[in-house]
Amino acid sequence: MSRRRTDLNELLVELFQDTNYYRLRRQRYWDVPSAIKPQYIIALRRILTENQLLKQEIAMLQDKIVRTKADFENFRKRTQKERVELIQRANEALMSHLLNVLDNFERGLKSAHNLDEAGKNFFDGISMSYNELLRVLSENGLQKIDAEGKTFDPYYHEAVGTEHHKELPENQIVSVIRDGYIFKGKVIRPAMVVVNKKD
Repeated sequence: MSRRRTDLNELLVELFQDTNYYRLRRQRYWDVPSAIKPQYIIALRRILTENQLLKQEIAMLQDKIVRTKADFENFRKRTQKERVELIQRANEALMSHLLNVLDNFERGLKSAHNLDEAGKNFFDGISMSYNELLRVLSENGLQKIDAEGKTFDPYYHEAVGTEHHKELPENQIVSVIRDGYIFKGKVIRPAMVVVNKKD
């Protein structure tokens, strides 16, 4: 208690230095003449008011710091997500272009018939290249849509024709004209299929 009074007394004396009350340096509040006590009270009120204003400013600045940190964290997460999406879109475009290369490989491999020894060696080389390309693409998230014999699903399949087979169920896929592909869970090209219709 006496320490708080001493601190207050020292603070007030420093405040009154510029008003020529050096003699108050060693006096306590209750030892100060009555004429000077109102000045103490005014000074105390000013100190308390400034203290309250400073506390409010500190609270406001702390709130601002917390909000700025949260905004920065949201910005960091958003830019990271946008960067990942941008890379994925670029990869999707690349995969879409490579699908045409796969189609050409498949057409070339299907058309190879009655080959001599040199032709068989060439065919084996092309087949190995095709299989290696398929392996690399599937390791990077490309999957072929398994369509033959499945029920038609417009999300994964594109019907380009119909056939009539009584022994097959309605909307079953009879044949695949062009393979479809999924890249990292997203269909980048639906499979072109022929669907069974009973009528």
